Amino acid sequence: MILVKVDKSAAIDVLVTKLLACLQGCVDGAHPQHYASRAKKCLPHALRIIELTGAVPLDGSFFRAGLACCKEIFLGCSALSDNETEDSEDMQRRLFEAGAALHTAICIPQGPLGYVYQPDDSFLYWYGEFTWAHDARSSHEFEWLIDYICELRELEGYEVEDTLADALLALSAMKSLGSRTREAAYLEALLWSMGPEQPARLRYAALRATYETRRTLLAAIGDTDGYANLREKLLALSPAILTAISPSVEGSHGVLFDEGRDGTYLKLLFTLVKNPAWCSRLSLDDHINRCISLMAEAADSNPHAFYLAGIFLRITAVSKVLELPLDDMFSRAKLSPLVPGAWDAFPSVYLSGNDDCVEILPDLTELTLEYIPLDRFALETLHERIDWVLDVLRKYSEPESVISAVETLLKVVRTRLNSPLVSI
Repeated sequence: MILVKVDKSAAIDVLVTKLLACLQGCVDGAHPQHYASRAKKCLPHALRIIELTGAVPLDGSFFRAGLACCKEIFLGCSALSDNETEDSEDMQRRLFEAGAALHTAICIPQGPLGYVYQPDDSFLYWYGEFTWAHDARSSHEFEWLIDYICELRELEGYEVEDTLADALLALSAMKSLGSRTREAAYLEALLWSMGPEQPARLRYAALRATYETRRTLLAAIGDTDGYANLREKLLALSPAILTAISPSVEGSHGVLFDEGRDGTYLKLLFTLVKNPAWCSRLSLDDHINRCISLMAEAADSNPHAFYLAGIFLRITAVSKVLELPLDDMFSRAKLSPLVPGAWDAFPSVYLSGNDDCVEILPDLTELTLEYIPLDRFALETLHERIDWVLDVLRKYSEPESVISAVETLLKVVRTRLNSPLVSI
């Protein structure tokens, strides 16, 4: 018997090289029809090796190349669509080849440094970082991808749903509804993709894409000139969003808590309820009850407690102005368990780029004054968290009125701490 010593590191290098060549062939336009399906099949195994070896730089190059390849194949299909000799089955194959390139692009690697998402990893929907590289692209440059979605919707099968989900995740990088010539089609695609009959992956991808358009949705509903013809379709997103987060295809709005899904949902609502029209429609469509059902799960979850408290504080403020009745199940007393977590979460929410969170602090201060704890440990923890918030506000020169309100609260908490009536 002859024993042969194998250099494992060299073998792994060879394997990685071959896998990357296969994947690269899928996304760089080199014989895409030949490589795409094969690359998609080996993708889960390749991703694991890439994750362990750090074989691919996390610079978004695969995402850019994959989108470019998908675009090339799809536009090639469009050019041939008027050709009477073009077989419909061949056209469908080409669309799926374009989808295979897109699928590879979506999965490699779009997460935090050192992390690669598996195709079936739900974290991909909520935490994947989808960008069109470091260049500024206009909404017109996304038009082909919206057209691609419209073409896919004419087809059937699970592969269609997976490819649609990938396309919506890629479109989330647009952070808007697209150009005026495509916004109606994009809205229709979002509504359809969040339907109760759709699989979770497609509904979640549509929710992520909707979340990324939140600032456009907020502005559009108040633009009576530019978006007047789309107003009802925009507001129709409200019940669709609720369907999208349902844990079952039957449309049940169960309280099963998912950190990524419900975090995205709460951040979306937090932005939309600033507007009276959105606030009224969201309340009408039972979002308040959904948020109430999340309270017990989210009270100790950072940053969900902040967004939940902020949603209810904004709804309360808008309801007072519009003289709208609040849901019978809602009361300010129910918000008290969220107060500690909301103060704890503020710095991370603020530093993540959500400047809107500062607007909530005066109302959060009033709520905190109503429900200051008697327990010394709880008071000390609250004091520490509020003091930290003040440091952040001062460091970034936020409005003096907000700083003053938080300073007043801190003084009250400090006085309570020095009171002999505080329990140990």
